[in-house]
Amino acid sequence: IFKDGGNAIGTFSNSSNNFVIQSSVTNGSMLFKGDDAGSTITALTLDMENAGNASFNAAVVVGTDLTVTGSDIVLGNGANSTIKNEAVAHDAAGKTMTISAGSTTAGTSNDQAGGALTIQGGQGKGTGAGGDIIFQTANASGDSGNSLNSYATALTVSDDLSATFEGA
Repeated sequence: IFKDGGNAIGTFSNSSNNFVIQSSVTNGSMLFKGDDAGSTITALTLDMENAGNASFNAAVVVGTDLTVTGSDIVLGNGANSTIKNEAVAHDAAGKTMTISAGSTTAGTSNDQAGGALTIQGGQGKGTGAGGDIIFQTANASGDSGNSLNSYATALTVSDDLSATFEGA
């Protein structure tokens, strides 16, 4: 038991062969702090008022697959965002990325629909236009070389529901 001024603030214990670190303060967060080049930083906060929500101060690196058990991934802070596969070695082909909606499972019942895949542009307001949905490809340049081919827009779906195919 750890105490501060006579009040219990946390414990270390063993529960069924599990090492348990427990905060004893109602709704008190657990902070993991360290020294970053002479400055004290909070690397991780576990917010006990919000069921243990984890807030990392910087990037989270996952060394294998990442499974999200909730239904939403929200990219916050108002910045532009990118979801991508990183570049591969200079002498290897790039890797494929598949985005798919939910499939039903086999063997338990008949005639079940799969989930829809929805891609949305950002919403405007008032007289502001909604964001377009833009599909781009990087066509071969036609010349041998070692620099990356440029992206070109293949299809734009606009807020007025028009679709423009480039180069068709």
